[in-house]
Amino acid sequence: MKTFTFSFFYIMLMVGCTSTYTVGSKVAGNDYDIVQLNMRLEKKKCTVVFSTGEERKVMDIISSKDSVTWITYDRINVARSQISSVQRFKGESETVVIFKSGQTKEVNELIIKDDSVSWMELIRFSVPLSRITKIVYVNHTQGFLDGLSTGAIVGGVTFLGIFGSSQGNSEQELIGLGTGLVIGGSIFLLSPIVYAIIGHTEEFRFQTSYHKK
Repeated sequence: MKTFTFSFFYIMLMVGCTSTYTVGSKVAGNDYDIVQLNMRLEKKKCTVVFSTGEERKVMDIISSKDSVTWITYDRINVARSQISSVQRFKGESETVVIFKSGQTKEVNELIIKDDSVSWMELIRFSVPLSRITKIVYVNHTQGFLDGLSTGAIVGGVTFLGIFGSSQGNSEQELIGLGTGLVIGGSIFLLSPIVYAIIGHTEEFRFQTSYHKK
């Protein structure tokens, strides 16, 4: 009985929480409008899920009624024939690329190959809203709070289950008390950490009418 109780509640503990919201022009219940969505996801790292099933991790996402825009960190490739020279400064993380046109550019994570030069750059990327299925944000702070409440309930019920099943004599009750405190207390203490790592997943799905435009 004790093993079953512990296993059952442990499985419950390991399941992360997910909240799903609808984004539209009108707000009802827990739904969001575009302005509220932008405030909610401001300066947060999210995952954009496309209608093709492709997923892309992005940051600084901004939505409108027609499109979704974000900043992505991507590698830029340029033919080496377009580059005049590369200057590296001692003690500096950035490198200056000088083009044959006379243009200069400060870059990071420069890689020089026989036929190309590449670097990492922040790029603002925009796609039509019709191509987006949903935006997913994993809230680790809310996950920690979920873990506190879940850990208290699961740990308490586990303790009561173990201690209750040990009723009979003083020695069994003492063992059950100790076992219940150890297992129940461990669940209570570990659940906020586990839930914080997993996070509370928030899914923002756009109104179907947006995808008909």
